Amino acid sequence: RPTDAAVRLTNDEASVAKARCHELGYFDDPLAAAFAPRGPAKRGGGGTHHEPLINRGYYARVRAMRAMIDAFMDASLPGDDDEDDDRDIVSLGAGFDTSYFRLLAAGRAPGLFVEVDYGEVARKKAEIVRARRERFFGDREDEMTNALVNLADGSYHGDGGGGDDDDASFRDVFGYRLLSADLRDVATLERKLLDLPGYDAEIPTLFLAECCLAYVEPEEAAAVIALAARLSSSAPAAAFVLYDPIGPDDAFGVQMGLNLRARGCPLRGVAGAPTLEAQRERFQARGWARAGAMDMNDACDRLARRDASDHLRMTRLEMLDEVEEFRMMLAHYCVAWGVNE
Repeated sequence: RPTDAAVRLTNDEASVAKARCHELGYFDDPLAAAFAPRGPAKRGGGGTHHEPLINRGYYARVRAMRAMIDAFMDASLPGDDDEDDDRDIVSLGAGFDTSYFRLLAAGRAPGLFVEVDYGEVARKKAEIVRARRERFFGDREDEMTNALVNLADGSYHGDGGGGDDDDASFRDVFGYRLLSADLRDVATLERKLLDLPGYDAEIPTLFLAECCLAYVEPEEAAAVIALAARLSSSAPAAAFVLYDPIGPDDAFGVQMGLNLRARGCPLRGVAGAPTLEAQRERFQARGWARAGAMDMNDACDRLARRDASDHLRMTRLEMLDEVEEFRMMLAHYCVAWGVNE
């Protein structure tokens, strides 16, 4: 579709922003720079400088998603044997996110970590990881003949594979998988997940969707949420966590939507769950027994109370003059979740 390229561009922009935040000390993400395009950032044609408002927004987003992932990894689950490899994570629309490598470096990687995205994105990520194997995999790299092999034929393509999406799925010899799939085609997504080496629908699984369901049609987003519930229905526990924009109908939300539409990536999916209550209802209507949602103001306040020293450290990194605008921006993003246990 014509908008796909524009949506993929938001992945590059996120990498640039996260690399900048790492440099400034907002959070630790040393691998983000490996994925950040060199030269001027593509947002608005400007340089790589981001305003403090944007940097704080990414700080809130990253901390919130990391808190959710860590809560899942730390949770006492039915049949738990206190091992991290007794649970899986499936990251939908993962882009160049580095969550797997953060967990790997901490010795906390799950048994299987699947990243799902466009074939072009998966192929490019595989290229970058292969070129810097030691940096990404650390000591474990020595145990590998190849860091990532093609899932279809087991071969190692130094150039990242061919042009067909079926040639753009990769695996390492442990539990890391890059899966080429279109979230709008849930039948193919389901087939590819079930065929994936190491995937076990009966293991507790966390599904993640960070700022991706807003770009597909409401019925397509709902179908993805329902698919995750169905796939994990036989597991003793499962959860789905998303981060997405909300509030499209007030002045701020309308302008945000217009800005993104002008860049070629309209927020098609926001209409399907425009409020916190609608987010909760969508999860429960699509097979999740319990659901919750909070806007990013609430999430930031909770995280600040949990770790006041880190919040204070962050506020001292850069002066923020647009406090009211920042709070308004946070009110238009949310973290929402569904849980089956």
